Amino acid sequence: VHGDLTLGKGVSPMSFLKKFATAVGGKKLPVSIRVGHHDVEQGELIAEGGYGAVFEARDLTNGRSYALKRMVVADPDKVAAMRRELAIMASLPRHKNIVEFIDSTE
Repeated sequence: VHGDLTLGKGVSPMSFLKKFATAVGGKKLPVSIRVGHHDVEQGELIAEGGYGAVFEARDLTNGRSYALKRMVVADPDKVAAMRRELAIMASLPRHKNIVEFIDSTE
């Protein structure tokens, strides 16, 4: 599952993403979101990168586990690059050494 977000100028991508994962006092909050045709619950942070972060996720309908990439961009050129990445990932053939692309949303 591949999800993405957009934010305004001056907002740190990591602070934007982390607000979805913690409450006042640092307690973990379940974050349920819709990605394409999938309702998923965002879990623990796996990794952080240039555009955003990757989280554990679980499909609320069938219990299947996913990696959820949440991308945060404000620059129009970066949005275009993100859309190209999504299109390329969606077009890749299934292979044991390639992460399977499931769905995306904006």
